Amino acid sequence: MGVNRKNKLSLIFQLIFWGLLFLLTNWVFGIQSNDTLQDLIRSLVVVSIFACISYLNFIVLTPSFLIKRKYFLFTVITLLILIIVPFVLIHFDLFLLLHERHGSTIHNSHISASRFNPIRPKFTIGLLVTSIFIFVSTIISLMIDYINNEKQKILSENERLLVEARYIRTQLNPHFFLNALNNLNSIVRLAPKHAQRYIDTLADMMRYITYDCKKNKIVIEKEISYIRNYIYLQQIKDHSISVHFNVDIQNKQVLIEPMLLMPFIENAFKYGIFFSDDVYPIKISIYERENRIIFQCENSINYDVKNNNDPSYSGLGIVNVKKRLNVNYRGKHSLQIIDDGITYAVNLSIWS
Repeated sequence: MGVNRKNKLSLIFQLIFWGLLFLLTNWVFGIQSNDTLQDLIRSLVVVSIFACISYLNFIVLTPSFLIKRKYFLFTVITLLILIIVPFVLIHFDLFLLLHERHGSTIHNSHISASRFNPIRPKFTIGLLVTSIFIFVSTIISLMIDYINNEKQKILSENERLLVEARYIRTQLNPHFFLNALNNLNSIVRLAPKHAQRYIDTLADMMRYITYDCKKNKIVIEKEISYIRNYIYLQQIKDHSISVHFNVDIQNKQVLIEPMLLMPFIENAFKYGIFFSDDVYPIKISIYERENRIIFQCENSINYDVKNNNDPSYSGLGIVNVKKRLNVNYRGKHSLQIIDDGITYAVNLSIWS
């Protein structure tokens, strides 16, 4: 839709330009003679010649020769155009005003008209005007080529980052599920009444990872459900963990990149301090405001864990999220991370 609109605006602009040039040329010829039909024909010929030159250079010569560094051919063809076009203009007697002006000067100076050669000034003006049209069309063609190349570079980079983001998504925290499966034996043995819900929760999460995460976007309700399940498994494993989880989403069908929020939440559980209930709770909020999804996560900082050399505590998940945001929400997100040494807070806003 945007491309078609730009094409239409470009076409309208070109039509306006050539239309104004036609009116200007016709007005100039109208000063010289009273033959309206002849003036219209001359104006049409002039505009058609310069339009053909401009589009020939814009579409063929500059892209095929100059941009591809075939400088010799471009120079030869351009010189031929600069020589031929002025003679064509002279052949159609399109310099009547110049002829009359010189004729008047000759008459007033009592100089024989036979000694005056009108070809030279006509050719010079024709050469100058033709050069202007060739120069302008060349510049425009080079600018458009540059812009297209830059767009292609951005698209290529986005494709590369998108592939990388998809790969990263498939690698998200597999050790969590291994730990969850290892904990299942303890749950069955020590808290059998929680075993069924634990297994169902784990199955739902595996289903989400296996099937839903293959899609580019999923409804936010599924992402929230996965977060709830994750919090439940964490609290089953450690009863000292306190989480304040608030959700206020009116449109639960709004789409979001799958597993986009989880690295922040995993980070909160990795680095949080959990000594007793409600002393250092993790605070998570997901809400919708003015067509924006706003995610907030806050946790205390346990420096004993933060200084852990275990690769799972490397913080690469946050770096990967930033890359994914740049790919999938370029110019459509705002991310603020505050680390004051005591609390780690994330404020992410995304919109479509």
